[in-house]
Amino acid sequence: MDKISSVIRVARFSWTYSVKIAGKKIWLLLFYLTYKNIHPIINAYFIKLAIDTLTQVGQAEPSLIIRNIAFILIAHFLVDSWDNFSFRHSLVLSRTLQRKLLSGIDVDLAYKNASLPITTIENSKFKDKYTLVKREAGFRLYPLVDQSVNIVAGLITFIATAVLLVGFNPLYLPILLILQVPRLFLIKPALNKVTHRASLSAKLSRHWDIYLDFLEGIKGSYEARILKIKEVVNKRLLNIQEQTVGLFEKTESELLFPRVATAIVPMMGVFTIAFMAAKDVVSKATSIGDWQLIVNTAHRLGELSKRIIDDIGSLSEASIFVDKLVEVLEMEEETSFGNEIEIGNVKSLEFDNVSFKYPNTKQFALRNVSFVVNEAENVAIVGHNGAGKTTLVKLLCRFYEPSEGVIKLNGIDIRDYDLSTYWGILSALFQDFETYGVSAKESIGFGDIKNLSNQTRIEKVAKLTGIHKYLSSLPKGYETPLIRDLENGVGLSTGQWQKVAISRALFRKSKIIILDEPTSNIDPESEEDIFNKLIRTVNKRMMFLISHRFSTVKRANRIIVIDSGKLTEQGSHKELMAQNGLYAKLFRIQSESYKE
Repeated sequence: MDKISSVIRVARFSWTYSVKIAGKKIWLLLFYLTYKNIHPIINAYFIKLAIDTLTQVGQAEPSLIIRNIAFILIAHFLVDSWDNFSFRHSLVLSRTLQRKLLSGIDVDLAYKNASLPITTIENSKFKDKYTLVKREAGFRLYPLVDQSVNIVAGLITFIATAVLLVGFNPLYLPILLILQVPRLFLIKPALNKVTHRASLSAKLSRHWDIYLDFLEGIKGSYEARILKIKEVVNKRLLNIQEQTVGLFEKTESELLFPRVATAIVPMMGVFTIAFMAAKDVVSKATSIGDWQLIVNTAHRLGELSKRIIDDIGSLSEASIFVDKLVEVLEMEEETSFGNEIEIGNVKSLEFDNVSFKYPNTKQFALRNVSFVVNEAENVAIVGHNGAGKTTLVKLLCRFYEPSEGVIKLNGIDIRDYDLSTYWGILSALFQDFETYGVSAKESIGFGDIKNLSNQTRIEKVAKLTGIHKYLSSLPKGYETPLIRDLENGVGLSTGQWQKVAISRALFRKSKIIILDEPTSNIDPESEEDIFNKLIRTVNKRMMFLISHRFSTVKRANRIIVIDSGKLTEQGSHKELMAQNGLYAKLFRIQSESYKE
């Protein structure tokens, strides 16, 4: 029952989605497909009329026979002409619908992914499901829609054709249907094999995408040449390909004999009916034209039965993948939960005994972290790689919630604020920031989408980070695409991208600004200039800075040291040097590296 309800749910979704995409044209497509199914019977009827007319030679007036034949052929020609037009128009409708469905699914999936909680999209099981959906559901959705429409059209044609056949002999229909029964029993085993193959292929597909990006991605193309890893990666791709194709070939081979057997058995029904009708011709109970019509109708009805059952089977197979698409599209989005509390000026932000461990893990990434940051204070967070600094930022941004303890803004738990309102006071530059392949203007303006067209403000922050001179010198200035793949586009160095990203973070008039390794790829001179301006610019905003550059860190009002998930030290640069702890040790190591 669960499988049936799943198929019904998927079929309903597919039909609703198609109507949304194609509108009323979907009904015209249904009409065309119904006519296409019934057209062979109409042809057979014209042939019956022609045969019955010609068998009257010697019994009726030749002129009457010729006139009737001419009328039959003209009518047949007009019907065939309409069939040709409807077929061509249905192709236009089908191809248009297919393109709209494919592009529509891509857009809806991307938007959905951007709307889901970080906890969801970083989950490995979700990644497997999303990979499967991206690879399979898009191109399976149209066949599913096509099959759904074909099933409806087929059923309409089946009923009309069955009535015609039963009119000749009531036994003909049961003979055909009984021999279709074996086909029904093959659907479930086939689907089980397809489902198993899909689950195994999804994991392989993720590795396939990763390795393929090694060879195709711009970032990896340099290392691939220097390290000469393309042969190793290529072998791994071929190995994955062999496993994937092997799974497919094994499944298809196992299904080959049952498919052939269930195609042959129903043919026996058509030949049985042909023999029975031939006996009626011999006994003159029916005409030769009727015999031809009966055989063609029986054959057509058998084909319709086979196609409907096969389409139902294919519908079930496609529903396995599309059902996962429906699951993804129906997943709960990141909603603006919380209370409508006005934030006002940010007076304080407090981590009160906060501990955190990622879902499905046992080890804490942060443990009993407590500190208070006051209004307009800029705080640097330092520590070894993997100490928990970025995790702290994720909690601050409410991408995750603390496992223990509470984070307070102005004395109120940040979870009590409306999420959208809370995000509205944040501006962040993450370590793995996005390099938007749009115009320079948009790449900075995305920081505050409501002021995307404010060229003056965009240029102001670009000047602050030192990227304005370069961007204004481009062929199309700030309208130049920052990606080589587009016409007149340019590529930026990693340091230039960081300047654009910092500009984007500053463009947003936020109350709290978070910078995670903002100048890791910027030359020391530019870094010095940026931070001198940055400190002056954000003097009324609370700022969190994560950096391994101690020449930058020491400028902060306060420095927090995270070690193995715990806050071990905090204070000014002078105070921490006096404590002679981890901070002092790391600072001296870096200072010594600059000496000859």
